[in-house]
Amino acid sequence: MIWCPTSFAERIGAALAAPTAALSAADDPAHAGRASSDATAVLLASAFALHVRALVAAAWIGAVDSALAGVVAAAGVVGRAIGWDLAFLFIAGGVVTIAAGRRRAVGRDFDLAAVAYVPFAFVRLVAGFAAALAGGSLSRAATDVAGVAALAWGGGAVALAIRVARARGDARG
Repeated sequence: MIWCPTSFAERIGAALAAPTAALSAADDPAHAGRASSDATAVLLASAFALHVRALVAAAWIGAVDSALAGVVAAAGVVGRAIGWDLAFLFIAGGVVTIAAGRRRAVGRDFDLAAVAYVPFAFVRLVAGFAAALAGGSLSRAATDVAGVAALAWGGGAVALAIRVARARGDARG
């Protein structure tokens, strides 16, 4: 019997340590949508963890100045916080869907992209915490290295996702 991650922690851990198992589980029609829900939770949690100070400042602006000013400030923070993550998810989902060929199943393909997103988010989260420990920001070189590492690990996971998508028996799931 093949191990299948069942809890949120197992699915996130599998995406990092056993991506083939995580991708196979995400591609199973019986588990449809779990990977996307997990990616959403990771995206929101990491955005909050890395940008809590700016979000609190936006809330303060809303309380002191006006609700509209607070909403505008919060929208700017959220846009900066999740922009790259959403770009990765949508591009990866599109690439997996196109590369799946006749075996494409858009929902399942985006679930595979959601699994591939986890390593990308993990590197960005670790880099963000490293920046916080370093006093607020990393050097440009360190930021670039973290970005390349995130894209490389996430890109490798996308390549595995394509392999899983192309190996599926049919696209009706």
